[in-house]
Amino acid sequence: MKMFKTILLLLCISIMPSCSSDDSNNNQGDNNSFFTKIDGEDFDADFASGFVTTFNTTITISGSDGNGKEVTLIFPITATAGSTYTIQSLDFVASYNADENDVSMANSEGSITITSHDTDDKRVSGTFNFVTEPVMVGSSNGYTFTEGSFNVTYTEL
Repeated sequence: MKMFKTILLLLCISIMPSCSSDDSNNNQGDNNSFFTKIDGEDFDADFASGFVTTFNTTITISGSDGNGKEVTLIFPITATAGSTYTIQSLDFVASYNADENDVSMANSEGSITITSHDTDDKRVSGTFNFVTEPVMVGSSNGYTFTEGSFNVTYTEL
């Protein structure tokens, strides 16, 4: 099951749109927001975006600082307000890229709660928390994410 999550995560990361300083998906341009505390330190993403996967079954939300740090959440497109997903289910995947050599993925601790989901406007918001473990061989970093929140418009790829 862990291998499936890793493969799914790497697939989603590989198709994510890249961010740049003139990206139209930044927080200021479309009122997207993404915040969390990483090991107690504030991470207020400069860029927040969302998209629906090719198979139209999951939504991927990401927040990045524009310097290579990115938090990614993946959950079902059928998520409704009030839905809570835990790490134990395959419905919720979370990861953190601190840099190209420091990639970690949520382990057995954590959840995401959808607080609103407007499928007509393709806008979703929620809260989350989780703990990650290193994915890459030789990396020893795991992280704790608390007080996470997002409010993002997503697009279909």
